[in-house]
Amino acid sequence: WIDALRDAGTEVFDAFRRMARDLRASERALEAARRRTDAVLRTVASGVIAVDERGAVVLANARAEQLVGEALGPGEPLAAALPALAARTATFADGDAVEDLFEDVWGTMSVQGRLTRLERGGVVVTLDDVTQLARAQRVLAWGEMARQVAHEIKNPLTPIRLGVQHLRRARHRDDFDAILDRNVTTILEQIDRLDEIARAFSRYGTPAEKAPAPEPVAVGAVIEELLRLERLGDAPMDWQGPAA
Repeated sequence: WIDALRDAGTEVFDAFRRMARDLRASERALEAARRRTDAVLRTVASGVIAVDERGAVVLANARAEQLVGEALGPGEPLAAALPALAARTATFADGDAVEDLFEDVWGTMSVQGRLTRLERGGVVVTLDDVTQLARAQRVLAWGEMARQVAHEIKNPLTPIRLGVQHLRRARHRDDFDAILDRNVTTILEQIDRLDEIARAFSRYGTPAEKAPAPEPVAVGAVIEELLRLERLGDAPMDWQGPAA
């Protein structure tokens, strides 16, 4: 009986010893995985924050702390550092979406973020500083706007030039007074058009809700005006108006 008890105790002791070895091996594997994760996160250009289902920080790489402007220690609530981001993350966690993209402005910095759901609960937040990209996009937009304005300004200048040239050619004609009246009217109309272009450009930054409502345009009148302006030129071309 004593021998059986001793053998049973040996088996239990051996089982505990194997369990301890397995536990130490698991701890070493977990620590190695953590070091690999830390190494990967240190090399990525994006800020990465992982939070659990309670909204507490599980891990955060150095880039995320640079973007946030403070340390994000494990176990700390994300709301303590970024209340708005924590609220967005909590809303995402309560929903059904697997992923969500967002953009935000933190002071002078434009941030682009991505929320990704974890299978066992929690959310991974990926953050990128896109300030320079946003600035470059604004520069491109203003460049395109400048090209459009230059084109719109050129359109009225052409009939103004043609009208003045027509007056110079017709100054000795008997119907000069009628020609002068028509061309002066045309030039004044084009000057008004330049003024409208300038006012439209000044309204470019106006919020959409304050922009004036679209107005109907008589296309036939626009075509008639175009033909009338083209007839002022020197080109030997017979411009025909729309059929009656």
